[in-house]
Amino acid sequence: MPSEMGYSRVDIANAAVEAPMVDPTMSDMGYTPVDLAIYAVDALHNTAGLPWWASIGVMTFGFRLALFPLNVYTMRNTMRLSKMTPDMTKLSEEMKKRYVFALHLTC
Repeated sequence: MPSEMGYSRVDIANAAVEAPMVDPTMSDMGYTPVDLAIYAVDALHNTAGLPWWASIGVMTFGFRLALFPLNVYTMRNTMRLSKMTPDMTKLSEEMKKRYVFALHLTC
């Protein structure tokens, strides 16, 4: 029995079957950062036989240990930048003065 648009149920079903497949996104496949963290804690829980609370603690310690060198690097760069701040302020003020002077010359 055709519908108001002139298509039968069979035509609609065939069109649905022949529709192109859309590639799933990372979140559709379960690869978001949250999903990966859950998989890691679950894998540790299942392989090491640790209780859940211990698995979460061990994973937290492991992530912090893995990111420790990056933390030290960031802290060193922050210290270097803080030592340069007075010189950078002086240079910035000098640049502003020269810019204003150059504007007055062109006007």
